[in-house]
Amino acid sequence: MPTLQNIHQLPAAAPSQINTPYPIPGAPDLIMGDMSVYGYGAPYPLVDHPHERTHQHQTFWRYMQHQKPDQKLYPNYPDVDIRDATTEYLIEIEVPGAKDSSEITCQWTSMKSLVVTGNVTRPAWKSGKSAGKATADDSGDSKPAELHEPYLLVGERKIGAFRRNFYFPVEMEMEKMSAKLEAGLLRLRVPKHEQHVPKGDSKVNIEVEE
Repeated sequence: MPTLQNIHQLPAAAPSQINTPYPIPGAPDLIMGDMSVYGYGAPYPLVDHPHERTHQHQTFWRYMQHQKPDQKLYPNYPDVDIRDATTEYLIEIEVPGAKDSSEITCQWTSMKSLVVTGNVTRPAWKSGKSAGKATADDSGDSKPAELHEPYLLVGERKIGAFRRNFYFPVEMEMEKMSAKLEAGLLRLRVPKHEQHVPKGDSKVNIEVEE
């Protein structure tokens, strides 16, 4: 029986005869098919480049045992963009799946530090209208096939509690800060304190000595 070690030595086969999650040099695009050539039914990946994200605080041993840290103690760190607009900072935080603003908290801990916390969950799917193919019981009458609850096959998104701390180099106008949840982004507009904003024309004239 062929093994994973010598699978690349097998003769070329049609895509419908090959179904393996392991890449085969020179093989065409693979689709689900007959596994009789290998004698086992290993599933074929449902998506290209699978990359389940490991938690930032996940140790090697926890990863090997498929154990994730307590997110209350070790929350996720969503990706952010920060721009300096001279008079204010513009911050964008990725929170895909968050629709309710009550799930996100922005709190000042000082005039220079801001903490953003929240939680992202997987939305529930409603049962489909179709009940599947009908099956016949012992009496010969057909009845709709029972559907199981959806279970996760690929999980790459960052799900659970998140937290980001921001430390600004100057004092900020805490009362004038604004936050908006839009298209999977939490957009923060954080004005600088007026004493740190350039007054008038900030251009410096250069004298030329003759």
